[in-house]
Formats: sequence, C-alpha cells, structure tokens
Amino acid sequence: MQTLFEDASALLPPCRLRHDPFWPPVHCTQVRQALNLGQTISDQRLAVALHSALIRVERDLAGARCLWRRQGYKALEQVPCALDGELPVVVRQYLETLYENVRMLLAEQLHIRECWHG
Repeated sequence: MQTLFEDASALLPPCRLRHDPFWPPVHCTQVRQALNLGQTISDQRLAVALHSALIRVERDLAGARCLWRRQGYKALEQVPCALDGELPVVVRQYLETLYENVRMLLAEQLHIRECWHG
C-alpha cells in the first residue's frame, strides 16, 4: 500500500526543482549528498520532501526576496555578501535551511510510516 506521500511523487518532475527563478535550482543528488542519504530513501520520496521544503523555505523568505527584488537583484546569487568557499554566504544559508527542512520532512514521514505499520 502506497502512502499519500509516495502517491504525490508521481506528480513531480524529475529531481531538479525550483519554484521561483530568484532562488537557485536544487537537485536531488545535491540534497542526497548534503544529507548523506543512502539509497534507502527513494528518489520519489526525496523529491516530494524537497518540493515541500522548497515551498516552506521560500514562503518564509518571501519578505526578504521582495526587498532584494526592490533593490534590483534578480537572483539570490546577486545579493552582495561574503563568500563561503565558492558560494555566497546567503546562498549557502538558503541551501542549508532547505536541507534541514528536507531532513525534518523525511524524518517525520518515516516516523509516521513506522507508527502506521508498527
């Protein structure tokens, strides 16, 4: 029996997601690596969690995005800030927030599944 979570994955595009062109695109492979996920989490489950996390994070940052757009920035990468390695700090923070949301959503889903089948 598939869960609602798994059924929803059929509606999603392949694992490269972006809602608003202001935000950088995110790939499931990038998220899988950052969270050190093995193959125990399917691409479909990861895509659903990533999609939900994008909605959550982008909603939380909508005010900042509006401010930056009014200042003339068309993409997060253009917002002036220090670099953290090759990435601007603000991009690194966006990605880390996104990854943490994916981690929480996957943990929540796996816990619900264990309770349901347990």
